[in-house]
Amino acid sequence: MKNVIKAAMPTAAAGLMLLSLTACGGSTAGAISKVTTAASGKGASTTASAQASGSASASASGPGSAGVTTAPQQLVPAAFDNTKGWSITPPTDGTSLDDPVIAPDTNLLLLRSSTVNDTSASIIARDAKTGAIRWSGQPAAQAASDGSSSTDINVLVTHKAGKEYAVLVSTGFLGGDAVTKASEVTQLEVFDAASSGAQVAPLRVITVPGLADGYSALRDGGTVLVQLGTGGAVVDVTTGQVTAYGDQDAVLKPPAPCELAIGDCSENAKIIGQTPAGPLVQGYAAFWTKAWISDGFIPQGTKTQFSNETVQADGTPGGQVLARWPQPTDATTDVVWALHDGQTGRVLATVPCAAKTTSASQTGSAGNDGVTLSPDGHYLIAGDGIVVFDLQGNKGYCFAANATRNEVDVTAVDTDGTAYGTVHGTATGTTDVTPASVKPDSGQATALPAGTLVPALIGAGVGVFGTSTAGGGSILVYPHH
Repeated sequence: MKNVIKAAMPTAAAGLMLLSLTACGGSTAGAISKVTTAASGKGASTTASAQASGSASASASGPGSAGVTTAPQQLVPAAFDNTKGWSITPPTDGTSLDDPVIAPDTNLLLLRSSTVNDTSASIIARDAKTGAIRWSGQPAAQAASDGSSSTDINVLVTHKAGKEYAVLVSTGFLGGDAVTKASEVTQLEVFDAASSGAQVAPLRVITVPGLADGYSALRDGGTVLVQLGTGGAVVDVTTGQVTAYGDQDAVLKPPAPCELAIGDCSENAKIIGQTPAGPLVQGYAAFWTKAWISDGFIPQGTKTQFSNETVQADGTPGGQVLARWPQPTDATTDVVWALHDGQTGRVLATVPCAAKTTSASQTGSAGNDGVTLSPDGHYLIAGDGIVVFDLQGNKGYCFAANATRNEVDVTAVDTDGTAYGTVHGTATGTTDVTPASVKPDSGQATALPAGTLVPALIGAGVGVFGTSTAGGGSILVYPHH
């Protein structure tokens, strides 16, 4: 499944290659046809499942502080202050809080609040610095899953014309009884991220017919893509307008000829993402928008297909296109990751990177490539965490194993470029998971002390550790020094 773009997990022991960084409190040791709109006024995987423990759980006070406790002084990287954090502990009403997302303009941490069986859900928006609840959405019935869809209820963030929007997206079945079949739908509840108060109504509720294979938002486009089979729908959350693309839509045909030895590249074409030039389509050994096709932008030293491999692309929240190009010239670097300009197709940056040695099941991101954009829009994490692109500097970095360093699975990148992640036991010959930090420019890796939590998110002046309260876990938030 091409799913929503985000990141993932970790804790552990053992060593990398270089030891230097000190952690707070420790040493260096170790989402097709019509849309139903409700009028305004009706709005990846867990990696570090941080466990709040000990006696440091004094309740915070003040308006909107319900459910906020002082975070315990866990081991975290030195860039974060573990003496001033706050935590989210498991709610006592039978719901869980999951998959935090940072809304950078409003400095909020958005969480999905849902019942155990996902029949009802809402968004809880907390001040990233204090944990105080700024607003909470009206809990609303969600489209029911029959268990066949692996697409979760998700919170997405997008911006347009200086306004920030939070969107709760779900897919499944609505209505139906013993005689009438339920309708397959994807539902989007759109909120103003700058809302305040409790039981906030969505600006609009948009219903798109069909079960989604995935959904994703353009960070600065105000739109959400709902993937539906080979077609899809682009939803403008600011107006409720839905632009539908059916299974035979013209966008599924390339803008220029792309004949192969047998057939052409439009075989099995499907919409996979959004760009400023329109929907991004993946075909056979090619990808395109209505404005350009990948055949005109093949990185040096790569091929559209080699052996059993073909070029594969993904959309990104920033509107760029991320592609994996087969590279037949070097057995140790069999893929070249390329970042393409979404408007023109031009190659912005490339980086060769060996195949990942840690399986997707181990990193908790099976079924997708874990494409994640940092909240400030500066860094893109891909390849299940072993590839990072600096979008401002147009540079790519590979964190696969090399002659002096084991593979590092990156979960988050700080504003100064420091990447945090883990080294899994398959790389070290042990069952351990080692927390680590890496400086992309130099590739210098640092093993953090055993038990150090690594952030799942960094933004709005904080680091977020843990992604779910399910199973008794806590989400810890520590400010940047």
